[in-house]
Amino acid sequence: RHIVFGWNDGLVSNMSIIAGFSGALVSKDIIILAGLISMIGGGISMSAGTYISTKSQMEFYRHEILNNKKKTKSFSFYDNPLKASIFMFFSFIVGGLIPLVPVFFMDNDFLLLSTIFSLVFLVILGYFRSHFTDRPAMKSVIESVFVGVFAAIVSYYFGEFADYIIGNGIIWK
Repeated sequence: RHIVFGWNDGLVSNMSIIAGFSGALVSKDIIILAGLISMIGGGISMSAGTYISTKSQMEFYRHEILNNKKKTKSFSFYDNPLKASIFMFFSFIVGGLIPLVPVFFMDNDFLLLSTIFSLVFLVILGYFRSHFTDRPAMKSVIESVFVGVFAAIVSYYFGEFADYIIGNGIIWK
């Protein structure tokens, strides 16, 4: 669960950052810097959130069992909070690298290749995700791709809009 979530979130976040900064027409160096900072900051944030939420979930289950408020045969305590947070961190980093790699190696058209890389991996992720659920593979793939494309398109056009607003001195002069 944490691997899929981290991979997806890192990929979509960095794909959106690359698209947004490309829309704002900033330099490749700034896009790389923003992608790296986002990857590390996002990885730490997601890891910390996973640790806290997993630990809270385990504490809640223990509380319920001890107080007999919920009759059940067993609760699963398979989620070690530290282990889950480490999986989340590295999955987020790997996912974040996928759209960033083309930016390192291309001078022009890196946004197109970054988008293609991201879409291919979103398809793989959607297919992989369907093996852990009862959902049909095609439905998971379409959902993963749609979410990623939507986030990237919105970010790209917001980047263009922000560049227009700032570039024309509408906000800062």
